[in-house]
Amino acid sequence: MTRTYKASIPFLLLAVAFILCIMVYDVNYDKVKAEDALMTITQQHKDLEDKVQDLTQSNSQLLKKVDELKSKETANKQEIEKWKKEVEAKKKEVKTLKQQKVVNSDNDGPSIKLASSSSSKTYKMEATAYTARCAGCSGITKLGIDIRNSTPKLIAVDPNLIKLGSKVELIVGGRSWGTYLAGDIGGDIKGHRIDVLMSTKKKAKQFGRRFDVYVRVIEVPKNRLN
Repeated sequence: MTRTYKASIPFLLLAVAFILCIMVYDVNYDKVKAEDALMTITQQHKDLEDKVQDLTQSNSQLLKKVDELKSKETANKQEIEKWKKEVEAKKKEVKTLKQQKVVNSDNDGPSIKLASSSSSKTYKMEATAYTARCAGCSGITKLGIDIRNSTPKLIAVDPNLIKLGSKVELIVGGRSWGTYLAGDIGGDIKGHRIDVLMSTKKKAKQFGRRFDVYVRVIEVPKNRLN
């Protein structure tokens, strides 16, 4: 009996060792699985962070495009408002021209008296252009203005029709060119005939001879300059 018990001890030890090996293996296997699971979770977390970053960038780009579209929309609205104002200004200009009454004077030929002001006259003119360097020109106007190195907004007039020194509005082809000074005369400038000062001969030639020009007297000098 004792011998049998002693003989079975090695087998028991082997069995215990085997069981211990299995337990150690299971522990290591579980550890490996846990590490793999942790790596998987970490990778998934990183992938999620990358997706979040991509979505954030996409959102920023979309917001930027929205801002650009809003800016363009605002610019378009401003441009439309500008066009509307220009159209309204043109309508008023046309309305003013329609309201003008053409009258004939005994010596001055056809003129237009503005309905808005009984003292303001608008004359229909035949117009040409000249420069400071034209043939026979001295570069000094009748009022003593040196136009050789500058080109003021100035016209030559017949002083018997429009006083020298008068401020006038020049209207060419239905469009206002602004305020000009009646500051010069000319040998051929008689009656309803004016010369418009230009900066170059090319511009003067381009202007040519026109019959769609009006001169509206804005202000007449008190002292007689002509």
